[in-house]
Amino acid sequence: MSYDNIVPPEKLAKPTPLEGMGDLRGTIYDFAKVGDLVVKHNHTEDNVHITIVAKGVIKIYSHDWEVIAPAGKVVDFKPNQPHEFMAMEDDTRIVNIVKKLGGLSNDYADVQQAEQPATDTADLSPPQDMPIEITHI
Repeated sequence: MSYDNIVPPEKLAKPTPLEGMGDLRGTIYDFAKVGDLVVKHNHTEDNVHITIVAKGVIKIYSHDWEVIAPAGKVVDFKPNQPHEFMAMEDDTRIVNIVKKLGGLSNDYADVQQAEQPATDTADLSPPQDMPIEITHI
């Protein structure tokens, strides 16, 4: 079934590929209005992703489950799991980052870090009112 004839183009989220960032693969989706969509789809082990809600609120759902995810929430998908996204607020943004389960590990704990010179650094932790929460689906 093609969703092209069901969902008007103006109701679809606007995708921007993540490019020029090394091995990172993914897409940023901007939802202008409440109700804008990324239509139901699924992914294989080669292109399954996590979703980070950068701003706004998104509803992620399928035929038998639903998650309401506010800004700061991270949603971890399994392969072959159909899902759809719908904006619950105007000006919502999500970032999908591909995690290749069948490829190299994303664990950088063993990577040797060069000694960095001391610098004046800002606090990079999330604001207190935006907790980072991970939901595994």
